[in-house]
Amino acid sequence: CTPTSTMKRQTAFLLAFMLSCQALLAGGPQMHLVPNPAKNQVRVELNEVDIDEISVELYSVLGVRVADFQIQKDRFGNYIDLRFPNLPEGVYLLRVKNKEFDQTKRLKIQRN
Repeated sequence: CTPTSTMKRQTAFLLAFMLSCQALLAGGPQMHLVPNPAKNQVRVELNEVDIDEISVELYSVLGVRVADFQIQKDRFGNYIDLRFPNLPEGVYLLRVKNKEFDQTKRLKIQRN
């Protein structure tokens, strides 16, 4: 039995939803995406998260990694600005992780 694209999308969405719920229930470090939906860029706000040695990955709803981002830490705050002018509109999963933190959020790219 081969998984259909609908089953893959549902699995990816369920994974992102469970990770977000787990983080909310546990308290502690949090991640917020502003704005969401986004046009060409998004700010990833991180509360109680060490930005050093962090990785950021963007996945399609089918679970395919479509981008890795180079992180340039802002010296005045705990946020990361990501730009994605060439990605098509749609829904993505943004994963931010380091040794102590691993969270995935749904990100919608909408150009108009």
